[in-house]
Amino acid sequence: MRVLLWLVEGTWQGCIEAARDADLLVVARDGDRQRLGPASLGPATRFVVDHAPCPVLLVWPDQPPAVDSLPPPPPHPHRRDHLHL
Repeated sequence: MRVLLWLVEGTWQGCIEAARDADLLVVARDGDRQRLGPASLGPATRFVVDHAPCPVLLVWPDQPPAVDSLPPPPPHPHRRDHLHL
C-alpha cells in the first residue's frame, strides 16, 4: 500500500499529482475547526478532497469538535411516490 502524507507546502494541484499512484492520501485539514461537516473545510482541503485520485483521510490538527456540531441535513424536495396521470 502506498500512502502519501501531504504537508501544506506546494500547490493543491501538486498534491493531486503526487497522489496519482497512492492508495491513500493523508491530509491535515484546514478551515473551520469549531464544527464538523463539509462546509467547515477550507479551500485547500476542499480542492484536494474533490480532486484526489485515491481515498483521502482528513486529520484534525488538534482536538476535533463534538459530533453535535454537525449541521442538520439539507431539506429534501417533496417526493412524489405516485404519479397521477
